[in-house]
Amino acid sequence: MSDGWFRLEGGRRVLLDQLHIRRSALGYSLGKPEMIRREVLERLPEEARSIFPSNNGLLVKPPSDGNRLPKYTFMAELHSFEPVKPEYDCSSLIFVWFGETIAANLHEMVDHEVRSVDWDKYAADGNY
Repeated sequence: MSDGWFRLEGGRRVLLDQLHIRRSALGYSLGKPEMIRREVLERLPEEARSIFPSNNGLLVKPPSDGNRLPKYTFMAELHSFEPVKPEYDCSSLIFVWFGETIAANLHEMVDHEVRSVDWDKYAADGNY
């Protein structure tokens, strides 16, 4: 899909409203990798909600096993004009994942990551 639209494995179309990229250990210059990882992961939900203030659902895809964080944290605010429950107008989700590199083609990178999101489980419904 193009123009910020992505299709999930279940067929749902979602729109990328915003994408935030930062170093995962932003604010840390020294420290034990396992301590930095633990603190970053503990603060991440609150930080994601401060970057994207709304009643979006939230899904943090955990980094792969290990003591250190991947180099980058990606946070995407996604919107669907299709609700999870029929009594609502739409649904939305903040999706967070980690990676070692920033792809040259951001659309392909986001498509690869969001495709398998279980939207109905994590997204929050809303009204216009």
